[in-house]
Amino acid sequence: MNRKMKNLKPFFLLSLCQISIGVMAQSTLYSSPGTNGNWSNAARWSNGFPDMNKDAVVGQSLLTASKVDVDFECRDLTNTILAQTLRINSGVTLTVYGDLTLSRFSNFTNNGTLIIHGDVIDNLGSVKLLTIQGGVTSVSGLTFPNITID
Repeated sequence: MNRKMKNLKPFFLLSLCQISIGVMAQSTLYSSPGTNGNWSNAARWSNGFPDMNKDAVVGQSLLTASKVDVDFECRDLTNTILAQTLRINSGVTLTVYGDLTLSRFSNFTNNGTLIIHGDVIDNLGSVKLLTIQGGVTSVSGLTFPNITID
């Protein structure tokens, strides 16, 4: 190994460490073939259940409602593809420690408790209406041009 290569070895090892750290922080993808939208179903999560240090990404169209049926927490919650309904069941708390990014939730029903510590990010396109019904909703840093909280 020549001298230049030996000098680059520490930088190469450091780069590998940084790549490993990035992989550990990857988002967890929620996917459902449409049979059951319950978030408590471990088979629906590609990288284990999210927690306050891991993102949750809803990334497939669901034939049934996507149901938060157990207390649930994540760092950021992002919807990337059309989901018919996102429902928080009664007695259940969904805590988002970071941002909630909405792409195309057709319906967001909160029968439990929704806590968002970050921002609600609007990626709804030309539709600028968000309706959150029922339950307890706590949002900090909210900027949304047309919001209804029932």
